[in-house]
Amino acid sequence: MTTDALSDQLPKPSRVNAVSDVISVLPKGEKNLEFLTHPASVCVEMGPFGSGKTTTLFLKKLLCSVRVPPSPLDGVRYARTGIIRDTYRNLDINTIPSWEERFPREMGEWRGGGNGEPARARLRFSLPDGSELDWEILFTAVGDRNVKEFCDGLQLTNAAVDGVDAMPPELLQTYLPLRIGRFPPPKHRPADWRDYVADSCKVSGVMNAPDMDNYTYMDFIEEPRPGWKLVVQPGGMDPGAENLENLPPGYYSNVVKGMNEWDANRFVHNRFGYSRSGTPVYPEYNDELHIAKKEIEFDRGRTLHIGIDGGRDCCAIPGQRGLTGRLDVLDELVPKERMGAKQFGKVFARWLAEEFPDAQDVVLHPDPATNNPNDTNDETVWLDIFLEAAGMTRRDVEIPFTNAFTARREAVATPLRELEEGKPQFRMNAKCKALRRGFMSGYRYEVKDNKHGESTTKVLPVADSPSTHPHDALQYLALGSSGRRGLIAGVGKKRRAGREETDWDPHNDF
Repeated sequence: MTTDALSDQLPKPSRVNAVSDVISVLPKGEKNLEFLTHPASVCVEMGPFGSGKTTTLFLKKLLCSVRVPPSPLDGVRYARTGIIRDTYRNLDINTIPSWEERFPREMGEWRGGGNGEPARARLRFSLPDGSELDWEILFTAVGDRNVKEFCDGLQLTNAAVDGVDAMPPELLQTYLPLRIGRFPPPKHRPADWRDYVADSCKVSGVMNAPDMDNYTYMDFIEEPRPGWKLVVQPGGMDPGAENLENLPPGYYSNVVKGMNEWDANRFVHNRFGYSRSGTPVYPEYNDELHIAKKEIEFDRGRTLHIGIDGGRDCCAIPGQRGLTGRLDVLDELVPKERMGAKQFGKVFARWLAEEFPDAQDVVLHPDPATNNPNDTNDETVWLDIFLEAAGMTRRDVEIPFTNAFTARREAVATPLRELEEGKPQFRMNAKCKALRRGFMSGYRYEVKDNKHGESTTKVLPVADSPSTHPHDALQYLALGSSGRRGLIAGVGKKRRAGREETDWDPHNDF
């Protein structure tokens, strides 16, 4: 049965509601307001439990619907919203009860629902300009159907997706956007109806923070799709947490007591979940705090420091230090294929010339191991081959005095933890995708079960993770640019350095 046929079953409600009464009490919070009013064609709000995002989603659809142009036949604005969930069970026990808190059934007409069936509502609203909105709402779930099959026949003005992360990716990526703007039918469209499409025909959604492997991380964070926007609320225990006035006192502190760390990060602290196969190396990292809101530009008046990890998975991380010691990470050079020192040197030279053409003072901070002789040839040093190919010399190099993991991790963790007048001492540009993924999930300690069946965490990060080498280079950048004693120039030195662990903190004076 088509949605048009379903609508014929719903009589026009006798009650007319004032739209001003419904929107007079809007959900509190800066991010809720941003989501409510954002013009993106596909806009999603990510927030913790109880943050008011679902109610905001419904109000956003109402505000989109009132922008439908009046019918040339009777002056009524006709709109139809699809409210979509992954399963009918979640629709019935979560979405519809949330809807009824703001739009009780007695406000209009209601049919269906329950037992795995769609529900339909129809409401009338009087608008400040004297016109009237006739608003239909279809509550439905994808269930186990093919996404194309589910979307076929939908004739919607706009759509709301509750639980975006639980949906098949192709729902938002392909099929649902094709089904909006299809209602009202032609007889109710004025000649200029296309001028209203951008305001009224949108796909909106809400979700809790998903795993980083979820498609939403790629589509909204790592490779944002054109016209898509993710609005991220503060965590429930963060300053600025939203909708607290509608929650019991101590709600989040009580909820978090019964959660494991993985669930608490997602559902309370509103952070993308890391892989369950390990724990993050940097729990100090906060994506909302440490990713720069606008791109940090290279300052040619300051030294450009570049951390380098060698070997076959070589990469480079450039950054600069502020007067307070703040570390600004500007970019990343992470080749997609493995390569040797000579090839990487050539790639590095082109990249440096293109990305930092006016750099006056460049200092490289490579892994000390790159200064060691090759295992099969005592005269072959990775660093020397790289420098020759890059057109640089040993005068451009300051080698950190150690590559012990404890020192390297602390060199990054220290600015991550610190605030100077409320501002983070570590900032990173959003285009540093490999580093960002590593901070949030990929760069992790491995957890394995021992012979007694007990879970143990390894002392060192997972060696074969794609995030390991970029983060090694970041650590050499942080360690080498710290401006403390303990650096060696490395000129002419060829030694097999020991790799004993140490608690040395590069940010403390000796």
